[in-house]
Amino acid sequence: LSRSLSKTFDHVCPTTNPELRGRIIALLVDVVRYSDGIKKDVQKLTRLKRPTDARALRSFLTDMQLLRLQHQQRYIAELRRNIPILLRSVKKGNGTQSKRRGLIDELTDMVKFDD
Repeated sequence: LSRSLSKTFDHVCPTTNPELRGRIIALLVDVVRYSDGIKKDVQKLTRLKRPTDARALRSFLTDMQLLRLQHQQRYIAELRRNIPILLRSVKKGNGTQSKRRGLIDELTDMVKFDD
């Protein structure tokens, strides 16, 4: 995934700061990795079938909240800080080559910048 994202970013925004691209790629990979972990955790919950599993359920959800969701929140917060920077950089570097609005234009219009 990391290699594929790196190639995509290299082709789509070659003039963007490589450090910024690398940081966003790493964050995206982390979000996906932890999302897969959360998905597996939730699948394990389906194995709990009896009222006596209530303690296990509480423990499991507490651990998931503390371990998995906390990491996700950190990665998502970092992405929220870095994506607007990348979008501005891409728009400055290339903009849209045609008169029709592109995805970058649409996304930058959606994001509020602190200029």
